[in-house]
Amino acid sequence: MRRDLRLVSKPSEEAQIDAILEESMEVTSCDELDLFFYARFGRRGFSRIVQVEGLKHLDVALEDGRGAILFSAHFGGAQGFLGALAARGYRLFGIVRSFDRDPWVQRLAFRWKTWLLERVQNGPLLFAGQGAVGEALRCLQEGRVGWVIIDAPPGKTRRVVEVEFLGQPCRLSYGLIELAEATRAPVLPFFVFYTAPHLRRAVIGPPVKFSPDGEPKTARRKNLRRCLEPIEEAISQAPSHWMMWGSFESLWSPDTEAAEAPMPQERRR
Repeated sequence: MRRDLRLVSKPSEEAQIDAILEESMEVTSCDELDLFFYARFGRRGFSRIVQVEGLKHLDVALEDGRGAILFSAHFGGAQGFLGALAARGYRLFGIVRSFDRDPWVQRLAFRWKTWLLERVQNGPLLFAGQGAVGEALRCLQEGRVGWVIIDAPPGKTRRVVEVEFLGQPCRLSYGLIELAEATRAPVLPFFVFYTAPHLRRAVIGPPVKFSPDGEPKTARRKNLRRCLEPIEEAISQAPSHWMMWGSFESLWSPDTEAAEAPMPQERRR
């Protein structure tokens, strides 16, 4: 985590690194605990702790009847935000990677988490590679709002392009771009910031303007890059909210030399 933070944010003091990583652990833990918050207070409980800004962007995007697709990174925690949207009457669905190949303990934990998250957002979770595109098309035609996290390791999917992210050549899935191409649904970024203990500010940005021209692979790389720009901006504003510190190298292209270069004199805590 220290190596990634130095590589991307280049904080000048060791105390600053400690503060960012400490808060990053807190943000990650709060995101995991949000599901338990729902179990006690219900979906409307999230409306009391999550202030949502930019709903007008989402409402305008939904006017064309093609649905809308929200995207973000592993940033700030989305579960409370999804619960707050569902409490306002938005019909949601999510697209996540399949966990079929994970160890059985992780699969068991994720099944329980999936069951609870579907109730938080009042909509289904679709698993990539299992007919998700067709099901997502149906959901968007119904005027639902989909969401996807785009900074995850691509795994074994073939829908991958190499694109620059946080100054490094990375391999990322272009599934979001492919879905937007097929549905012409508007694609909007969202980010969740912690403003005080138990309180969050969720921000929905305007739709990303895609480039329709050029060879398909080039266009997908260009459009995915446009989606990554607001993510990079959010990380620069609140580096402690990004949950991928320590896993950033899992996104790097195999040709990235930095992936083989450990940070010298790494301090252990």
